[in-house]
Amino acid sequence: MRYRDVYNNNSNEQQMNANIKNTYQAAFNVRVGGEVLFNQILSGRAGFNYNGNPYKDAEYKTYGISAGLGAKLGRGVYLDLTGVYNANNYKENPYRITYEGDWNTVSPSVDVKNSRTNVMLTIGSKF
Repeated sequence: MRYRDVYNNNSNEQQMNANIKNTYQAAFNVRVGGEVLFNQILSGRAGFNYNGNPYKDAEYKTYGISAGLGAKLGRGVYLDLTGVYNANNYKENPYRITYEGDWNTVSPSVDVKNSRTNVMLTIGSKF
């Protein structure tokens, strides 16, 4: 990521790019999935995704798993049942303690783990 100032304000541009460099890092993201046709009527799908941590000084990751079954009911009508599990884990520092004199302590950290599961049933028609 890079910021460019169209008004040629070099000091502003340098400061913004320094802030970006100090905040963000490269992240590894991947998505993998596939579908198989069991017969002329029934099919199955599965997938996985992982999003890495784009932030320096932070622990953050997101991943998801999905699976589904589809059926062709005839005359362009289909039925899909899908389940999706998503989770993200990260650590958050709500405030920073900078004084390390007599206390010799570090900033408090919260370990947040969120997950959700969605199940969807879709009935559709192709026309």
